[in-house]
Amino acid sequence: MRRIAGLLCFVMVVFFVTLTEGRDERCDRVRHEERWQQAEEAENTARGGWSRLESEVHDKINRVRIRHGCPPLRWDDKACAAARSHSANMANRRFFAHTDPALGGLSQRVARHRLVYSRCGENIYKSNAPTGLGDSAVAGWMNSPGHRENILNPGFCKTGIGVARGRDGFVYVTQIFSTP
Repeated sequence: MRRIAGLLCFVMVVFFVTLTEGRDERCDRVRHEERWQQAEEAENTARGGWSRLESEVHDKINRVRIRHGCPPLRWDDKACAAARSHSANMANRRFFAHTDPALGGLSQRVARHRLVYSRCGENIYKSNAPTGLGDSAVAGWMNSPGHRENILNPGFCKTGIGVARGRDGFVYVTQIFSTP
């Protein structure tokens, strides 16, 4: 009887510890989600929402291009619509790739938005950091040879940037470059 009582106490302690640990993880996730919501609300209120972040990335990319002797990129609304659409699709369907499993590659996706081009390129970025997204996206792209090549390609003259946040807490940034 004593062994059963001892075993029962041991099981109850293990169950309590496991239950408490799970609760701490859930609390951490809730706190992380709350920080995200607060950062997003502050950004939406103070800076005009995601469009403000899109403009910030555009400005930072142009500063990098000018520093490297390239002309600045002009904003293109059709490229922006295509970039926003791709970021939203990645966020909603939880994938991270240049090729959308349902909509295809870059050329198929930009055609849906009637973007006319002779050459186009794309950079994508994903982060779960609630602040500093513009700086981290540009820094990440500049540290990646293919993305850096897109940014510093003097043949590109237009760009559009789209940002979306997924339910998983990640923010997806897409930049589309084009030459008419």
